[in-house]
Amino acid sequence: MIPTRERCETLPFAIRSALGQETRDLQVLVSDNQSTDATPEIVRGFADPRLTYVRAPRRMPMSEHWDFALEHADGKYVTFIGDDDAVMPGGIDRLLELMSRLPSDVYTWPRDGYVWPMNGRPGRLEYIASLGAPFTFELPTLARKIARRGGWNWGRLPCLYHSLVRRQITEEMKRKAGRVFDSLAPDIFTAFTLPALAERAVNVGRGITVSGYSPKSFGGAVRGGRTRVRILDQFIAEYGGFQLHPRLFPGIPELMNELPDALLKAMDAYPELYRGINVDFNLMWIAILRMAKGFGLSLALNEVIRRRREIARYHSLSPIRLALYSTFPFQRLSGLWSFAKYQRHLRTNPLKDLAKAAPANIYDLVREIDARLCRIGAESGSPA
Repeated sequence: MIPTRERCETLPFAIRSALGQETRDLQVLVSDNQSTDATPEIVRGFADPRLTYVRAPRRMPMSEHWDFALEHADGKYVTFIGDDDAVMPGGIDRLLELMSRLPSDVYTWPRDGYVWPMNGRPGRLEYIASLGAPFTFELPTLARKIARRGGWNWGRLPCLYHSLVRRQITEEMKRKAGRVFDSLAPDIFTAFTLPALAERAVNVGRGITVSGYSPKSFGGAVRGGRTRVRILDQFIAEYGGFQLHPRLFPGIPELMNELPDALLKAMDAYPELYRGINVDFNLMWIAILRMAKGFGLSLALNEVIRRRREIARYHSLSPIRLALYSTFPFQRLSGLWSFAKYQRHLRTNPLKDLAKAAPANIYDLVREIDARLCRIGAESGSPA
């Protein structure tokens, strides 16, 4: 599924990449959230029976629109990508072959991150994912561990965004809660709800999709530029009477509570998974501060400590632990270790030059990545 809204500059590349699969057993659903640009005409320009177009009856907040899109999807498995993302050439074909050998309710994969040309810079790969063999991992234990840490490293969990989930799982979510997505961040929310219904997931080991960050998107807004504030404000405004989880401090911009709100609401929805978990709200605040910095929003540790009595009305907070967490060596050492590991990964990576300059659109990018990996596979005698 490709939910979209007024991004006709990037949408055709996402659609073209999704349709670039040999299998006919595929539905590419474009759900239009009341776009006022050329989006309908662009979709009509693709003469492919695998492509379906639906239009929301009114402008919807993101989570509600994702639920709307899901209602119109067919098939036994579903996934979401953004309208500035892409599917690798033959990626779904390879995934289907793996699924026949390694059955699971959930499939996830490492993915490259592409920043579209913006702010005078060319397109580039912001992150180059590692390749490896497929492996299976448990979801409930990992979810409980991350919940206990206040959502820290939530990205290790698969979700309905850039992961493939059996349709029965999403139907069970809707039966239980009335909807599948219920927070400011539909991807983060499903990362914490999937483990309540799926015991294990398969990591494919190779990218099936690529994340894109374009000037009009939320991801692009986070990365700066003149339109950042407008896009973030619009994102929040569309939620109207959004109700923040009652255990969260409302005295900061709603966007900063995006991760904690998704986590706590998921914990409420699935107490059988999270029963007995004591959330470390001090570590949660460290995650909030990191998110605020990434969004370019103004919030500092000393302000949180200064307002500790206000915050204590909603949840426990220890200024000492909060200060220790902010300077604790494991965070810096972990960051340095991750950076060093990534630099080693880049030294011999065939895609490393794309981190400086890459094709001007994500469709040409995924074709270039696929061509390079196929050449390497042919030279080594191993599958691409």
